[in-house]
Parts: sequence; C-alpha cells; structure tokens
Amino acid sequence: MPIEIRMSKTKAIELFKHCMIGNWILSSNFEDDKKEYEKYENFQNWFLSIMKNYDLIEGIEYEEEFDEYFMSNEIEGQIYDIIHEFTEEYFWENLAYRLAERDFEEKYSAEDEEKMSLEERYRKILKIEEEYIAEIEENGLENIKIV
Repeated sequence: MPIEIRMSKTKAIELFKHCMIGNWILSSNFEDDKKEYEKYENFQNWFLSIMKNYDLIEGIEYEEEFDEYFMSNEIEGQIYDIIHEFTEEYFWENLAYRLAERDFEEKYSAEDEEKMSLEERYRKILKIEEEYIAEIEENGLENIKIV
C-alpha cells in the first residue's frame, strides 16, 4: 500500500543526505553480490529521480543513455566529505579499540577474564584504548610498530 509523506524542502535534503550515505555503506558492502548491489543502486536511482522531478535539490541530472540519475560532482563531493570524515574517525577509534582488545587478551588469562564482570572487562579495555587514543592523537602512527 503506497504511503504519502509530507516534509519541507530542508527535511527532504537531509533525508537525501542520509539516504545517499546509507546507500554508499550498503552498496559497498555488497559489491561482490550483484543482486544486492543492484538493489541498492536501483534505490538510489529511484530516490535521485524523486529529488530531481520534484525539484528538491539542484545538481541531479538524468542521463537518457543509461536511464539513470546522477549527482553533480559538487553534490557527490559533499556526500563524500561526510563519509570521509566518518571513515577517518572510525578508523582511528576502531584501531585503538582493536589494539586495546589485543593487549587485554595478552595481559589477562582466560581464567582472569572469567573472574571479571563484563563491566570490569569493558573498563579495563577502555583504559587501554584511551592510552592508544592519546598516543595516536599526539604522534599519529609514528610509534605504532609491528615487532
């Protein structure tokens, strides 16, 4: 059953950003699964058509040759900037957390872990993670080596 959603142009643009960022994440996770990948690409094309046909955002063009809608380089760049900022931050946080988990596992035996509550385990990992974050913020990867 079709539904109708009413929103301001401002909200539509925000929804557009959310959809494009979400689609980037989803489609990049399914690049090897052609059926899933096409599902997300088809959704993006459908959504871009709405944005274009209702004149909600400038910089979306229809290419008849491909029967697809495309974002201008400017819009794509804005979306990419948001994604890039997220992936940069996520990389460092994820690296610090994984190193902290590794160090925790090296420091505490399975027997030690069994005696800890989940909260205590989490606090100990978080403490190690904070040390990595401080090191990375101060020196980048300069002092992180494989030995």
